[in-house]
Amino acid sequence: MSQKDRSNRRRIARESKWRLARFIWAGMVCSLVLGTVIFAVIIFRIPPVPVVRVDSLSAQRLDEAFRRATAAAETGTPSEVRADEPQINSKLQQLLRPYRGQVKNGHTALKDVKIKVFADSLAAYVLLDYYGRDLIFQVTGKLHSKNGYVQFEPESAAIGALSFPKSRVEAATKQILAAPENPLRYRLPSNMSDIRVEDSHIVFVVK
Repeated sequence: MSQKDRSNRRRIARESKWRLARFIWAGMVCSLVLGTVIFAVIIFRIPPVPVVRVDSLSAQRLDEAFRRATAAAETGTPSEVRADEPQINSKLQQLLRPYRGQVKNGHTALKDVKIKVFADSLAAYVLLDYYGRDLIFQVTGKLHSKNGYVQFEPESAAIGALSFPKSRVEAATKQILAAPENPLRYRLPSNMSDIRVEDSHIVFVVK
């Protein structure tokens, strides 16, 4: 084999390696772009949000229940306020009204919050506006109190249609609970001794 033939073979081999490298790189880039698009489609897909009843009378009934419980507690008799789903959501809409539609960092942050109450747990559905796109965050868990603090223990979570494995949620919860400034832990109001979910109601114990 002549020197020229050997040089041509080496050149062809180098060109083949570069073509293969470019092909692999192009495939990786396409896979990354495709994965990003799929991820965006999943998280921005709005899953079905439960319909909850909201009306001003439900909020008024809850306010009246707290007034009666507070009056009873002032006489030394602890009292329970059992709030059902319409009462919770109606009062929540009133409390969130000043914050809904506020512009933060150039986009509307909070659009809506809904609470679904189950037998012994609850689910929160938070609708956000992320630079003009609706994004919904869902979390389900247990609500209770311990040592004078409100505690929420997430059991499942999702962003859009993207659900997180229970093991991942539990691991993240443990890290949050171990943090000095635990965002899932709030001190109970001074006039309350307990809060829990029971028989599809959120129960407040007023002291």
